[in-house]
Amino acid sequence: MNLSKPPMTIAGAVCGAVSVVLGVVAIALPKWVVLDVGLAEVGFGLWRACASVSSEGGVICKSYDQTPGWLIATSAIEVAAICEIGLAASLAFLHIFIAKNNKVTGKVAGPSAVFGGLLMIVGAIVWAVKYKDEPEIAICSLSVGFILAIVSAILSLIAGILLFLGWRSESREQPHVMF
Repeated sequence: MNLSKPPMTIAGAVCGAVSVVLGVVAIALPKWVVLDVGLAEVGFGLWRACASVSSEGGVICKSYDQTPGWLIATSAIEVAAICEIGLAASLAFLHIFIAKNNKVTGKVAGPSAVFGGLLMIVGAIVWAVKYKDEPEIAICSLSVGFILAIVSAILSLIAGILLFLGWRSESREQPHVMF
C-alpha cells in the first residue's frame, strides 16, 4: 500500500468499495417493500417478488409480468448509480496503487462518487414515491433492500467527500507540474 497517500483518500476508496457491494446487494434483494400477513411474507424488489410461507419453509419467486415504467426507471437509475460508484472506487484504488502521480484519477474519483450517491438517492426516492401508487404493494412497508440502497448512497457521498479532501491535500503537498 502506498502510505504516501492521505488517509482520507484511502478511507474514501474503501467507503466507495463498500458502497458498491451494498448497492449490488440492495438491487438484488427482492425486499424493497414487504407485506407480512402472519404465516406468509411477500417481498417486492426491483426485479421480482418473492413469497415465503413460514409453515412450509419454502420461498417462491416470480419476475414481474408487466413492469411499470417507474420500476424500470428505478432499476436503471440504481444500476447507473452502482456503475458510477464503481468507477469512483476503481479510480480511487488506481490512484492509490498504480497511477500514484496522476492528478486526473484523484480529481475525478470524488465527484464521481458524489454523483453516484446522488443517483442512488434519486432511484430510492422514485421507488418510495411511486410504489404507493401500485395497489398490490401500497400496503407494504419499506424494507431491507431500500434501506441498503440508502446506506450505499450515504457511504458513496462520504467517499466522495473524503476523496475530494484527499485530492486537495495531495494538491497542496505536491508542486503543480504542467507535463
